[in-house]
Amino acid sequence: LANLVAIYSALGDTELADEYRQRIRRWRDMNPYYHFGVAQALYDQKRFDDALISLQSAIRLKRDEDEFYLLQGRAFTEVGRPDRAIASFARAKELAAARE
Repeated sequence: LANLVAIYSALGDTELADEYRQRIRRWRDMNPYYHFGVAQALYDQKRFDDALISLQSAIRLKRDEDEFYLLQGRAFTEVGRPDRAIASFARAKELAAARE
């Protein structure tokens, strides 16, 4: 879809390019792994509060992914919320055990 945006933009068809941009946005908004990827990048940039916001979106869309909770626990640790970190780590462990 991103290639179609580029092609239609180059051809001057901004209406069709905008339509494909909207499709990309909708897909990203509904993809928990997109939000998780954003959260990982923000965490790596030490933007822990922003990472937590993206993780909320990821978890809202997919509540059974242990990796989401693991990163959430790490981010809560960084922002000085050990109570929330412990809960996140416990949830990550629970989900990982259920997968085995």
